[in-house]
This record gives sequence, structure tokens and C-alpha cells, in this order.
Amino acid sequence: MEDDKLILYFGHTLIVLGAHETEIWGMCDGEHTVEFMSNIVVNKYNVSQEKASNNIIKFLNQLLERNLIKLCCD
Repeated sequence: MEDDKLILYFGHTLIVLGAHETEIWGMCDGEHTVEFMSNIVVNKYNVSQEKASNNIIKFLNQLLERNLIKLCCD
């Protein structure tokens, strides 16, 4: 972490995550659902459920495209 940013080195690529993205990244452990993550964001930052969910899904899709996370199902 540097100045509330998380720097990931993946292959030959550096990825810098801001504080909010780092918080979501930390919940990408196979245990937390998008609904759980969005509830945290709604309560912590006073945004709508729809906005929180949409932003989280967008961010998770970016991580998926970079192969930094994978989806898991029960």
C-alpha cells in the first residue's frame, strides 16, 4: 500500500488500485458476494444500492478480464 493505493504487479503490468478498489479487492476471497460487497459500500459511503452494485460489477469484470480473479460457484 502506498498513499491509500494498492499496487499490483502482474506479469509485466503494474495495476494501481485506489482505496475503494482496494477494499473490494480485499473481499475477493470466494466468501463474499457482490450483494455483500455492495451492502458494505452502501452503508459506508451512503450511495444507492444500484450504484454500488453497478460499480462493483464493473470493477470485478475488469479484474476478470485481466485474469486477476476468477468466478467461483457453490
